[in-house]
Amino acid sequence: MTIVYHFANPDMITFIHLTAFIILTVAGYQLKKRNQVFEIPFLFFISGIIGMIWFIVSFLIPAYMFTTPPTDAELQFTNLYSFFWHNLVPSLILIVIFGITNIILGLKNRENYGIWILVSGIFYITFMFLDILLNSNLIFEIIIFIGMLMSSLFFLYFSIRFKNSYLIIFSVIFLFSLILPAIGLNLYIPIY
Repeated sequence: MTIVYHFANPDMITFIHLTAFIILTVAGYQLKKRNQVFEIPFLFFISGIIGMIWFIVSFLIPAYMFTTPPTDAELQFTNLYSFFWHNLVPSLILIVIFGITNIILGLKNRENYGIWILVSGIFYITFMFLDILLNSNLIFEIIIFIGMLMSSLFFLYFSIRFKNSYLIIFSVIFLFSLILPAIGLNLYIPIY
């Protein structure tokens, strides 16, 4: 059996996420430059940079395809490789970007801006771990989608209450990136 490694074609959601990460970086930079009551705004900046770096690195991680039927050992290896690089690592990076960052910011800024960003981070981590641990089942997928949607809506509410246009745009774009695949619109964009 031969395994052919190739680089993945990006889909529309990937470019929507890149746009969201760029806007998050700009929001963090803008908040860092302003002298506001909001504590540790550089975490938005760092989260945006991490997201953009992952966007670039994700294209360099080869995908695989079989040219002949695989043996059991080869199939196990490729399944483990795929789970690790295409499911677990991206999920953990997103947990850091949207979960842990939001919890830290929520704890530091709870008195001035309420608990909405904290709740957003808790929801995001909870439902991302459920997504990693549970098998694909339609009922679980619907529950996870609703949880991620709630996390995004909490962050959008925080952004509106915070009155930061970059965070509002980021929230809307990220919300859009959740809804788009749910209604079946995730187009692949050929780059070569």
